[in-house]
Amino acid sequence: MSKVAIITPSSPAFADIDRQAAGGMGLWKPRDRGTVGHSEFAQYDLTLLSVAGVLLDRGYEVAFIDGQGLRLDTDALADRVRSFQPDTIVGMVQFVSLGSDLDILSVVKERSACSCLVAVGSVNRILKENVAGHAAVDFVIEGEPELATADLLDALAEGGGDPDIPGVGWFRDGEMLGAAPGGRVALAELPPLPYHLLAPYPYIDEFYFKPDKLGLVISSRGCPYQCRYYCPYPLAYGRKVVFRSPEVVVDEVEYLHREFGVRSFHFRDQVFTLSEDHAREVCHRLRDRELDIRWLCETRVDLIHSDAMLADMMAAGCVQIDFGLESGDPELFAAVGKPGIDLARAEETVVRVRGKGLGAHVHVIVGLPGETWETLRNTANFLQRLGLSHINPNRCIPYPGTDLREEALAQGRVQTDDWTQYGNAFVMRTEDLSTRQLELAFQYLVRNIYGGVLGRRGRITTAFLNMLVEKVIWRGRGSVRHPCDA
Repeated sequence: MSKVAIITPSSPAFADIDRQAAGGMGLWKPRDRGTVGHSEFAQYDLTLLSVAGVLLDRGYEVAFIDGQGLRLDTDALADRVRSFQPDTIVGMVQFVSLGSDLDILSVVKERSACSCLVAVGSVNRILKENVAGHAAVDFVIEGEPELATADLLDALAEGGGDPDIPGVGWFRDGEMLGAAPGGRVALAELPPLPYHLLAPYPYIDEFYFKPDKLGLVISSRGCPYQCRYYCPYPLAYGRKVVFRSPEVVVDEVEYLHREFGVRSFHFRDQVFTLSEDHAREVCHRLRDRELDIRWLCETRVDLIHSDAMLADMMAAGCVQIDFGLESGDPELFAAVGKPGIDLARAEETVVRVRGKGLGAHVHVIVGLPGETWETLRNTANFLQRLGLSHINPNRCIPYPGTDLREEALAQGRVQTDDWTQYGNAFVMRTEDLSTRQLELAFQYLVRNIYGGVLGRRGRITTAFLNMLVEKVIWRGRGSVRHPCDA
């Protein structure tokens, strides 16, 4: 039986990589740690877990080794993999940490005497030559990796020359070879996700200001909307949305709850309520299981279809809905942030959701094309009027493969191609504001969001607590401990 090690590389020195952010492109978070490893909360990768499920279904022996979740340095990660003695390594690579990921995987491959390294990740859709050209990489998977990875390993086992499999590529004699990605993977036809591979379950994260075991689940994949101009979701997950069986999804939630004691969940669907029928079916089945859980999801402000759907979500344990508002300036919101929707409708939706007893979390972006001091003031005023305690400000990132980047490059507005800066610094100016001015604008917005420690009645605001959670490293002192701290 062929053995496959599926690996998430540890974070590089002086950073934690949020691998779930930005459609799997990742987010670089500066840290004080001077070695490879991971400092704070980590989340497992659902796509890698799905790859593992397909390989198990085809008879491979699989180890799921997460360098971040287990807080391993390079040596410890290599030792874990070597002890498994894999025939093949399937390694995740991320846009913002590409160099570090490839270096770590190279060491792991060499020390484990493994003959084949397959690199997967949404970065392969935009920089596959960079990945495939690394000396340690034998193959890259461009597009959805589940079937392509399994088909590749089957073909290699059979022999017979270069594989001709959609989405599989390799670099030879200075040339990129291979086949283009095929059609969408039918998620409903794949095996259930093998969550048992995550034992002893080291995944703890902040959920409503308290560390707790956090489970990631997914009921659909894809995003069809026009915000692909700047958003990597359609690039990473495809514009066609495919759905999983509600019964299988709820089985997975129940497994995580009963086997690992997980009570807090995050549905990682890009647009959870795209199909009202599908979302409500998931909720009905969750409610019928009578699980003591709570969860959050992400959707668009124009996809809160009915009060009945909100009631079903609450009855199933939903406590928060995340929305991408991007800007509180009416013109910038309608032209760039969410084309086809006006800001008044977005405000109405947020107020409506909160009025039903659910939390609303909004994401805003500083530095979209057309951003000025006036649009920033409008955004700050809009957010203050909403009075939300959950707001996530982000810097605008010109991801490779987006129309935004192509436009900005043509206009000379992209300042660097140092991917490690993408997310923790402004790398693109607007028509009116330099990157330095944008950083000042970002701090201005943050100060307005987290404007005071004391609330109106003398209580610490939840927004301030949210900021503290991000600033303070949790080291397992609460009721839930990281297994590596035991």
